[in-house]
Amino acid sequence: MNDLCNNPKEDGYNIVKIFLQYHPNAQADIQSKANKYAFCSDLAENHLNASNEPKELAVWNIVELISFGNFMELYELYYQTYPSFNYSDYLKSIKFIRNAAAHNNCILSTLRKPNSLKKFCKTKKLANIFGKIPEFRELDSRDAMMKNPVIHDFVTLLFVYNDVMKVSATKGIRNRKMEEIRLIANS
Repeated sequence: MNDLCNNPKEDGYNIVKIFLQYHPNAQADIQSKANKYAFCSDLAENHLNASNEPKELAVWNIVELISFGNFMELYELYYQTYPSFNYSDYLKSIKFIRNAAAHNNCILSTLRKPNSLKKFCKTKKLANIFGKIPEFRELDSRDAMMKNPVIHDFVTLLFVYNDVMKVSATKGIRNRKMEEIRLIANS
Protein backbone atom coordinates (compact mmCIF):
# COMPACT_ATOMS: atom_id res chain seq x y z
CA MET A 1 0.00 0.00 0.00
CA ASN A 2 2.84 2.35 0.82
CA ASP A 3 4.51 1.81 -2.56
CA LEU A 4 1.19 2.18 -4.37
CA CYS A 5 0.23 5.37 -2.51
CA ASN A 6 3.61 6.90 -3.35
CA ASN A 7 3.40 5.89 -7.02
CA PRO A 8 2.24 8.84 -9.18
CA LYS A 9 1.54 6.42 -12.07
CA GLU A 10 -1.03 4.41 -10.09
CA ASP A 11 -4.39 5.54 -8.69
CA GLY A 12 -5.26 2.28 -6.90
CA TYR A 13 -8.05 1.46 -9.37
CA ASN A 14 -6.03 0.75 -12.50
CA ILE A 15 -4.04 -2.14 -11.01
CA VAL A 16 -7.27 -3.76 -9.78
CA LYS A 17 -8.83 -3.44 -13.25
CA ILE A 18 -5.79 -5.20 -14.75
CA PHE A 19 -5.81 -7.81 -11.98
CA LEU A 20 -9.47 -8.68 -12.50
CA GLN A 21 -8.89 -9.04 -16.26
CA TYR A 22 -6.15 -11.61 -15.63
CA HIS A 23 -7.85 -13.25 -12.63
CA PRO A 24 -11.60 -13.50 -13.20
CA ASN A 25 -11.74 -16.12 -10.45
CA ALA A 26 -11.12 -13.31 -7.93
CA GLN A 27 -14.19 -11.48 -9.23
CA ALA A 28 -16.26 -14.66 -8.92
CA ASP A 29 -14.95 -15.12 -5.38
CA ILE A 30 -16.09 -11.62 -4.41
CA GLN A 31 -19.53 -12.31 -5.89
CA SER A 32 -19.84 -15.60 -4.00
CA LYS A 33 -18.86 -13.93 -0.71
CA ALA A 34 -21.67 -11.40 -1.18
CA ASN A 35 -24.21 -14.19 -1.64
CA LYS A 36 -23.35 -16.35 1.36
CA TYR A 37 -22.72 -15.90 5.05
CA ALA A 38 -19.13 -14.80 5.51
CA PHE A 39 -17.37 -12.25 7.67
CA CYS A 40 -16.97 -9.96 4.69
CA SER A 41 -20.32 -10.64 2.96
CA ASP A 42 -21.71 -7.18 3.77
CA LEU A 43 -18.52 -5.56 2.50
CA ALA A 44 -18.59 -7.67 -0.67
CA GLU A 45 -22.26 -6.84 -1.22
CA ASN A 46 -21.52 -3.12 -0.92
CA HIS A 47 -19.02 -3.41 -3.76
CA LEU A 48 -21.39 -5.08 -6.24
CA ASN A 49 -23.57 -3.25 -8.74
CA ALA A 50 -27.19 -4.08 -9.65
CA SER A 51 -25.94 -6.81 -12.03
CA ASN A 52 -24.10 -8.49 -9.13
CA GLU A 53 -20.71 -7.59 -10.63
CA PRO A 54 -17.99 -5.78 -8.70
CA LYS A 55 -18.13 -2.01 -8.97
CA GLU A 56 -14.91 -0.22 -9.73
CA LEU A 57 -12.67 -1.33 -6.88
CA ALA A 58 -9.52 0.21 -5.50
CA VAL A 59 -6.70 -1.82 -3.98
CA TRP A 60 -7.72 -0.78 -0.48
CA ASN A 61 -11.18 -2.28 -1.16
CA ILE A 62 -10.21 -5.49 -2.88
CA VAL A 63 -7.58 -6.59 -0.35
CA GLU A 64 -10.39 -6.92 2.18
CA LEU A 65 -12.30 -9.26 -0.13
CA ILE A 66 -9.79 -11.58 -1.81
CA SER A 67 -8.05 -14.71 -0.61
CA PHE A 68 -4.39 -14.67 0.40
CA GLY A 69 -3.57 -16.54 -2.82
CA ASN A 70 -5.29 -13.84 -4.89
CA PHE A 71 -3.54 -11.20 -2.80
CA MET A 72 -0.20 -12.76 -3.74
CA GLU A 73 -1.17 -12.62 -7.43
CA LEU A 74 -2.20 -8.96 -7.09
CA TYR A 75 1.04 -8.17 -5.25
CA GLU A 76 3.16 -9.84 -7.91
CA LEU A 77 1.21 -8.13 -10.72
CA TYR A 78 1.81 -4.74 -9.11
CA TYR A 79 5.56 -5.28 -8.92
CA GLN A 80 5.71 -6.68 -12.45
CA THR A 81 3.90 -3.56 -13.64
CA TYR A 82 5.91 -1.17 -11.45
CA PRO A 83 9.28 -2.83 -10.77
CA SER A 84 10.89 -1.93 -7.47
CA PHE A 85 12.07 -3.67 -4.31
CA ASN A 86 9.49 -6.19 -3.08
CA TYR A 87 9.03 -9.42 -1.14
CA SER A 88 7.69 -11.62 -3.96
CA ASP A 89 10.44 -14.22 -3.45
CA TYR A 90 9.25 -14.76 0.12
CA LEU A 91 5.49 -14.95 -0.40
CA LYS A 92 5.21 -18.73 -0.84
CA SER A 93 6.98 -19.32 2.47
CA ILE A 94 4.79 -16.76 4.21
CA LYS A 95 1.67 -18.31 2.66
CA PHE A 96 2.68 -21.76 3.91
CA ILE A 97 3.04 -20.57 7.51
CA ARG A 98 -0.08 -18.39 7.30
CA ASN A 99 -2.21 -21.24 5.95
CA ALA A 100 -0.85 -23.73 8.46
CA ALA A 101 -1.61 -21.35 11.33
CA ALA A 102 -5.01 -20.31 9.96
CA HIS A 103 -6.10 -23.93 9.54
CA ASN A 104 -4.69 -25.04 12.88
CA ASN A 105 -2.20 -27.48 11.34
CA CYS A 106 0.40 -29.11 13.53
CA ILE A 107 3.46 -27.30 12.19
CA LEU A 108 5.79 -28.76 14.80
CA SER A 109 5.10 -32.33 13.69
CA THR A 110 7.13 -31.76 10.54
CA LEU A 111 10.22 -30.38 12.25
CA ARG A 112 11.93 -33.77 12.61
CA LYS A 113 10.81 -35.36 9.37
CA PRO A 114 9.47 -32.84 6.87
CA ASN A 115 7.01 -34.35 4.42
CA SER A 116 7.16 -31.52 1.89
CA LEU A 117 10.81 -31.82 0.86
CA LYS A 118 9.83 -32.85 -2.67
CA LYS A 119 8.16 -29.50 -3.33
CA PHE A 120 10.47 -27.39 -1.16
CA CYS A 121 12.99 -24.92 -2.54
CA LYS A 122 15.08 -22.66 -0.32
CA THR A 123 14.93 -18.93 -0.96
CA LYS A 124 18.36 -18.05 -2.36
CA LYS A 125 18.02 -14.36 -1.52
CA LEU A 126 17.45 -15.21 2.14
CA ALA A 127 20.42 -17.61 2.21
CA ASN A 128 22.61 -14.86 0.75
CA ILE A 129 21.40 -12.33 3.33
CA PHE A 130 22.05 -14.70 6.23
CA GLY A 131 25.45 -15.57 4.80
CA LYS A 132 26.43 -11.91 5.19
CA ILE A 133 25.42 -11.67 8.87
CA PRO A 134 28.39 -12.69 11.05
CA GLU A 135 26.26 -14.33 13.77
CA PHE A 136 24.49 -16.52 11.23
CA ARG A 137 27.52 -17.15 9.04
CA GLU A 138 29.33 -18.76 11.97
CA LEU A 139 26.47 -21.14 12.84
CA ASP A 140 27.54 -24.65 11.85
CA SER A 141 23.98 -25.89 11.56
CA ARG A 142 22.60 -22.87 9.62
CA ASP A 143 22.49 -24.61 6.25
CA ALA A 144 21.08 -27.80 7.72
CA MET A 145 18.36 -25.92 9.59
CA MET A 146 17.38 -23.87 6.53
CA LYS A 147 16.90 -27.09 4.54
CA ASN A 148 13.94 -27.86 6.79
CA PRO A 149 10.87 -26.29 5.12
CA VAL A 150 9.15 -25.33 8.38
CA ILE A 151 12.22 -23.65 9.85
CA HIS A 152 13.01 -21.98 6.53
CA ASP A 153 9.48 -20.65 6.11
CA PHE A 154 9.20 -19.46 9.71
CA VAL A 155 12.58 -17.68 9.51
CA THR A 156 11.44 -16.14 6.21
CA LEU A 157 8.28 -14.84 7.88
CA LEU A 158 10.28 -13.34 10.76
CA PHE A 159 12.80 -11.79 8.35
CA VAL A 160 10.10 -10.11 6.23
CA TYR A 161 8.17 -8.97 9.31
CA ASN A 162 11.33 -7.44 10.79
CA ASP A 163 12.17 -5.75 7.50
CA VAL A 164 8.65 -4.39 6.96
CA MET A 165 8.42 -3.12 10.53
CA LYS A 166 11.17 -0.53 10.09
CA VAL A 167 9.63 2.07 12.37
CA SER A 168 11.72 2.04 15.53
CA ALA A 169 8.77 2.76 17.86
CA THR A 170 6.93 -0.29 16.53
CA LYS A 171 10.08 -2.40 16.82
CA GLY A 172 10.59 -1.18 20.39
CA ILE A 173 7.07 -2.25 21.39
CA ARG A 174 7.52 -5.60 19.62
CA ASN A 175 10.87 -6.20 21.33
CA ARG A 176 9.41 -5.44 24.77
CA LYS A 177 6.52 -7.85 24.14
CA MET A 178 8.92 -10.56 22.94
CA GLU A 179 11.00 -10.09 26.09
CA GLU A 180 7.83 -10.45 28.20
CA ILE A 181 7.03 -13.70 26.38
CA ARG A 182 10.58 -14.98 26.98
CA LEU A 183 10.32 -14.18 30.69
CA ILE A 184 6.97 -15.96 30.98
CA ALA A 185 8.28 -18.96 29.02
CA ASN A 186 11.38 -19.22 31.24
CA SER A 187 9.46 -18.99 34.52
